[in-house]
Amino acid sequence: MTLNLKNMRNFYSTNTFGAIRSRWSNNWSEAFFKLLFPQACKSCGVIIESGDKGEICPSCLAQITFLGTPCCPVCGLMFLKSGGDSHPCGTCKSTPPFFSQARSLVRYSGDVGTLIHSFKFRGDLSSLVTFGRWAENSVFSSLTPPDYIIPVPLHAKRIQERGFNQAALLAQVFFPQQKNKIKHFLYRRKNTTSQTQLGGVERRRNLKKCFALYPDVDVRNKIIYVVDDVYTTGTTVNECAKVLMKAGARCVEVATLAMVVRENE
Repeated sequence: MTLNLKNMRNFYSTNTFGAIRSRWSNNWSEAFFKLLFPQACKSCGVIIESGDKGEICPSCLAQITFLGTPCCPVCGLMFLKSGGDSHPCGTCKSTPPFFSQARSLVRYSGDVGTLIHSFKFRGDLSSLVTFGRWAENSVFSSLTPPDYIIPVPLHAKRIQERGFNQAALLAQVFFPQQKNKIKHFLYRRKNTTSQTQLGGVERRRNLKKCFALYPDVDVRNKIIYVVDDVYTTGTTVNECAKVLMKAGARCVEVATLAMVVRENE
């Protein structure tokens, strides 16, 4: 199948859920099975009963930091050592992003990283149960009601390899009552190097002019969410926001599963 611009958009839409033409096609039934029977904690392996917070044992759950205030009102960076009021962080003050505000559910840590890695690279879609429960009554409630919800797109070759776009699946469980607003309006011009081992400058260079809006899409005066898995430096979501704002969007807000928060921040 040749994935040119004309048929790429349909390819994104038909591969939203991962079970389509994927070696992990049985994961949805596996997830259902695990909800009915005792299972192992996805972080430490101890046997647990599925609970309100998903497939994490109480001990591991206690090690996860759910993000809140005080924080930067723009990027959502939580000030771990501050007992004061929320205020803009140094990065957002010196270099304001194209998005209006970003919020992440949890701080990126070893336990969270284990879940995300299993989800993205091993095709463990049952983790979505946990992520969806974390999103209930979360910091996402501070976001402005959107017109569209846009997952950060993967390159078509990456979707073929992985079988799904993790951002699209997260959008489904983050905002289950607004699934009709999830749109594949952005695409990747190039198959970029993984951002994982790159620094801030390298990340920006790697993603420069990477994203584009489909020609027939009109986002003028629309409020848009951009959804991704991990907020590290904000480069990826900011590049998406840049494209959307230049196309006339009223504002762009960001929802991610985890955020890298360092102790000295």
